[in-house]
Amino acid sequence: MASASQSLKSSFRTFLQQWKSYKPSLAKQGAPSVKNLTPFYEAKLPWFSRFTWTLVALDLAMTASAFELTLSHWTQLEELPAEESTSSSSENAEEKKPQRYVMRPLWQRLPVATGQLVVGVAIATLLVASRSRTVKKIFVIPTPSASSSASSQSHSIAQLPRSKLSLIIQTAKHFKSQGRFVPLSKCSLETSKDPMEVGLKVEGINGPFWIGLEGAKVDQGILADLGGSVGGKKEKGEVEVTDTVKVEGKEEEKKDDTKKSEKERTPAWYVREAIYTAVYGKEGRKMMARAQWDHGPVSAH
Repeated sequence: MASASQSLKSSFRTFLQQWKSYKPSLAKQGAPSVKNLTPFYEAKLPWFSRFTWTLVALDLAMTASAFELTLSHWTQLEELPAEESTSSSSENAEEKKPQRYVMRPLWQRLPVATGQLVVGVAIATLLVASRSRTVKKIFVIPTPSASSSASSQSHSIAQLPRSKLSLIIQTAKHFKSQGRFVPLSKCSLETSKDPMEVGLKVEGINGPFWIGLEGAKVDQGILADLGGSVGGKKEKGEVEVTDTVKVEGKEEEKKDDTKKSEKERTPAWYVREAIYTAVYGKEGRKMMARAQWDHGPVSAH
């Protein structure tokens, strides 16, 4: 039991360190506040990223229970010694010999209990790690040194080369004032086994950030500034739905609702193309086609 409690304490310290892990403040990185900025990319987090700590708590509780149950209560049947047997008559000779439950040897219980602990901690670690790699927002801004008013965003992006642009990446673990501030020139994309994801690799950071495509939103004004196409043309603003129902006194409200639904129904292939355009510029479509050629066609749901 002493080893079990020590293992649980060690696991708790590990997750406490994860909780207190470095969450970079944008101000300390020399990046502007995103309070007044429009995100280029925004997506709803998957359920396992929204409820990570609940899942981790359940996982640790189940792991601790399984560990204690295996180590302290895993038994096996054993025949009673001859002197403890109550069936001494010849009539009971053919009956089953008396049995009882006894604890299994420690060499059997300890490896199984340790294996359960390792698997439980590994699952919790994977949940925490995936939370820090799942992207919820991406901002495209001028690099502060390249613009005296880096927070202006709107009129500066189109006038700057990509070498003077930067990204602010916010994952599930970041609050509004936090994120990863990285130069766009250090970013590259990679394909994922999941056709509804794109991997964003940043030079100097181990492992990719995963960008979900399904149900994501892309600001078409920023996309136009980056050289992307909006409905086949370079235009700013959202695509307006033409089949708006005109109701007296409620025309504007209905129009806004249709805009919102149109933005929410942005197809995954369009979001993918927008991400490639943001990272590679005019070469984005060519890079995307090359990735599809190497790894197979991408579903256009």
